[in-house]
Amino acid sequence: MSTLTASCWRIREQKEDFSGLVFETADVPSSLAADEVLVELHAASLNYRDVVLAQGGMGLETSPGVISGSDGAGIVLKVGRDVKSVVVGDRVVTHMVQSNKKDGKDVVGADDATLPAFECIKAGLGQALDGTLTTHGVFRESCVVKFGEKLTFEQAATLSCSGITAWNSLMGLEGRQVRKGDWVLVQGTGGVSIAALQIALGVGANIIATTSSEAKAAKLRQLGAHHIINYRETPEWGNAARQLTPNSRGIDLIVDVGGNATLGESLEAVRMNGLVISAGLVGKLDNDVPLLAILFKACVTRGVMLGTRKMMRDVVEFLEQHEVQLALDDEIFALKDAKAAFKKVKEQRHFAKVFSADVAIHCGDLTTHSKLNEIRQTIQMLRQIEAPLKLVIAGNHDFTLHESAFKQKIAEANRIAQESLDDEIKAEFGDFGDAQRLLQDAKDEGIIYLEEGSHHFVLENGASLKVYASPYTISSNADWGFQYNDAHNFNIEDGTDIAITHGPPHGVMDITGEKARIGCPHLFAAVAKAQPRLHCFGHVHNGWGAKLVTWRPRICETPSHFSDIDHEKSMIVENLSRLNRPITTLDDDYARRRNVLDRYDEERCCRTSHCNDDENPLGPRQTLFVNAAMLENEELSQLPWLVDIELKADASSETTSPVVPQDQTSKEKRKRDPSPLNDGGDRKRNKAVHGETAA
Repeated sequence: MSTLTASCWRIREQKEDFSGLVFETADVPSSLAADEVLVELHAASLNYRDVVLAQGGMGLETSPGVISGSDGAGIVLKVGRDVKSVVVGDRVVTHMVQSNKKDGKDVVGADDATLPAFECIKAGLGQALDGTLTTHGVFRESCVVKFGEKLTFEQAATLSCSGITAWNSLMGLEGRQVRKGDWVLVQGTGGVSIAALQIALGVGANIIATTSSEAKAAKLRQLGAHHIINYRETPEWGNAARQLTPNSRGIDLIVDVGGNATLGESLEAVRMNGLVISAGLVGKLDNDVPLLAILFKACVTRGVMLGTRKMMRDVVEFLEQHEVQLALDDEIFALKDAKAAFKKVKEQRHFAKVFSADVAIHCGDLTTHSKLNEIRQTIQMLRQIEAPLKLVIAGNHDFTLHESAFKQKIAEANRIAQESLDDEIKAEFGDFGDAQRLLQDAKDEGIIYLEEGSHHFVLENGASLKVYASPYTISSNADWGFQYNDAHNFNIEDGTDIAITHGPPHGVMDITGEKARIGCPHLFAAVAKAQPRLHCFGHVHNGWGAKLVTWRPRICETPSHFSDIDHEKSMIVENLSRLNRPITTLDDDYARRRNVLDRYDEERCCRTSHCNDDENPLGPRQTLFVNAAMLENEELSQLPWLVDIELKADASSETTSPVVPQDQTSKEKRKRDPSPLNDGGDRKRNKAVHGETAA
């Protein structure tokens, strides 16, 4: 009977919000198999792989109830009778893979130079085998490697994924290992890049690092990088890096973590017969692979995924011999708080950080394919946003929320299949009304699904918020949800503070990648006449940005963006053209623009404020338009918006009051003048975060 108890995090169910991660206690086995080792874990580190496995992303499955985590370090408490490489009392670091493939067969404990196949990695710690998020773990001998006193447990715990991948990148190709005096380029400040930087410095190499902000550049300088290139300021950084080398001959070895998105510049930077190591896929995958550049440079391009057990021993020996102090994250969590660490890793990986705001607004396309599970995932995402009021509308992708479109889709699917698919459709999409019920059930959590019409809310700070919502978009096909191909009546009432629509108005941030305007003229006319303070929308991803529009004193009977906007008094707050334009120190506004871009990068959002004491306050006859389209082709493509505006205090509220929806479906036209922003009276400063998913 065991007298030792372990506390651990098990994946009982793969859930987006990590609710399937359960902190449990269990007895530690009193007896070990011949090749097993009992380790008391002193430290563990998280990788994005651990986050994906806990959430069930990328189609990856785990063994039922598996202990999460692949990276850890601790002390050996007990060994099986056949264990030879470690003894009781040794300090050990985990090696994720317990076996290699040799001659097509699994070889447990293989200690040769054979790299682990992908199926062996999938069968490793934290996925098929119990991992490291535990106080005590039982591992195969092949899953642990001894290390000495010069590394802390915390430092050693970073080696199992990032450390060994970095070592394999620099030292894994026989006869082509990095040497003193070589030029090495690393990309960014991720785990593999930082480990590669520190190992290469230990060898005596010259280091060039690329990054996107001055704050990250400062971190890289502190770690010892000799040259730093801001790739936002210098998009063609490959040539710039090559110019830094003697006689511009090029880089000896590049650790490329961006995949297709950065490979072209890496090949521009590398020397003839140099090495480009592909060790990650942080960037987009839609760029073409520049095969001709590989041919012309006669360079070696090599993919790297973890490494062998021998490589783990080698990197440990190197770090101890050169006394390399591996960089660690500033924040260390107790084991019981591991779920908070998962959330932190998830937030750092994505553009869409968890923001704090008075109101969060989702401008439609809650789903990509309108499946019920996608609705559930969106609700989970909204729950993570720190805002007491979260307003959402549907978009054209959300056809299960639009009865006629849903019926049309079902009929079309049955016609194409030439048989009834009703059961299959119901399993994934539900019946009409099921999607609405999921959203309505989230109302108590502040998530309010808005039907078309006017709605009134009193915010927690006592501000009055009047909203107009519409999910409808113009389309020549009109074969998705909430679409029309002729005209639509957008009944935006006077005095509306915020208009939330899925599609854009004609003439305002509605230009597609094919340079066509696809916004709705009827929507523009309604906005021009009502002049809400804020109009947010999505749908057209190429139109992402914000524009502060000043209206002309008299609005035409049939308004258009040509005749009714005072363009001289209007201004672009931000758009893709400006965001992606390289800046140099020769630019007049270099310092200001550099600070703005650094803030975007650090906060992972675009922030703009238009209150009375700001540089560009939102005044009478003005509307701030925000295209908040964030997700394209199921990938994050743009930053969300964080907007500060002022609202009038609600006459019936106290200084603080709960979020109170009032008059949720009022559609009666009210004849009154729009309320100007600066007309005096008590006003409340309010912060709203805006985003839109799917295309």
